[in-house]
Amino acid sequence: LTICSLVRDSYFLAKDRGHRPNRYWRLATTMYLLITCISIQVFLLSQVKRFVSAKAVHDVRIAYDTFEQTMYGGNTWTMSVHPTLERRGVGGKTGAYFNASRFDELEADAQAAACRIPLSQPWFFFTVLYIWSLTCIAEIRKCKELFMGLMMGIPRVESMADALTLIEEDGLDADSSPMVISGLPGIMKVILFVFVIFPRFCITTFLLWVGCRWLL
Repeated sequence: LTICSLVRDSYFLAKDRGHRPNRYWRLATTMYLLITCISIQVFLLSQVKRFVSAKAVHDVRIAYDTFEQTMYGGNTWTMSVHPTLERRGVGGKTGAYFNASRFDELEADAQAAACRIPLSQPWFFFTVLYIWSLTCIAEIRKCKELFMGLMMGIPRVESMADALTLIEEDGLDADSSPMVISGLPGIMKVILFVFVIFPRFCITTFLLWVGCRWLL
């Protein structure tokens, strides 16, 4: 819809058709709504990472550190101290220090937290991750198709006056008849890439990473 509005109004301005102040107002409104929408999405993603994803990862790290420290009887090595202390058992599950019976020594809350760690139920969470990843990859593919179609597939023209081809239909005037994009000037391609395609790709990629981090 944004692409249609930008291209159509720019075309009519280049053709000097319609009321020019209204055309400029429509273009300004379209850009304002586009930038506002992108800003809201970026803000929400940053806050989800800060308040939701980060807390979930922090809680999992603490729960697993407690689990390892107990199951190995304190025989652990420090894997990381920042941002949280993370210790792992010496020798792994097949080593001399691991004792499954020590699970009963954990408090009820610690046991529940350990059982809620995503990778404790791998098949379920891998299925959720698979569906989530496919959804985001499908959106990234749409970005690629949009890029190939608008940036690479459509020839470059000198003016927006040559950008659209009118499909004439009986009973419709020029403003109501359907049009197809037959070419775009270089500046319009840059605008569409910077304000439409690239933000959409970046937001989807970030969403894929945050979602996988949160689910894991």
